[in-house]
Amino acid sequence: MKNKSLINYKLFQSRKKFNPISLFYKKQDLNYKEFVEFLESKMVDTPGIEYFERVRQEFLKITNNVKEKAEKTKQELVEVKQEVVEEIKKIEASRQKRRPKRDKKANHSSKKDNPEANVLVDIENANE
Repeated sequence: MKNKSLINYKLFQSRKKFNPISLFYKKQDLNYKEFVEFLESKMVDTPGIEYFERVRQEFLKITNNVKEKAEKTKQELVEVKQEVVEEIKKIEASRQKRRPKRDKKANHSSKKDNPEANVLVDIENANE
């Protein structure tokens, strides 16, 4: 259905910076009839069913590539999470234990090193 009032598709595409793949992003199950209706509403001549099929195949190829990349990154993320969990377990297992309390003899000897404590020790010894 050629009409003199419709503009050429290539001219429309270049002037409006129209990308037909954007139509598929809006509606993924777009068919040729809907594509033609969209172009006629914009007063544009249709490029043909072959062109529509090429654009559709390109869109499917792009979306499949995106899905594959998403799957790969998801798998890599799972692997990294597992590695991080293993490292955390290793760190928790290798932590130092808390030192036990020192016995009274060790505290007593530290008092001897301090001159003021020596006076107290001498007084205690004198009382005995």
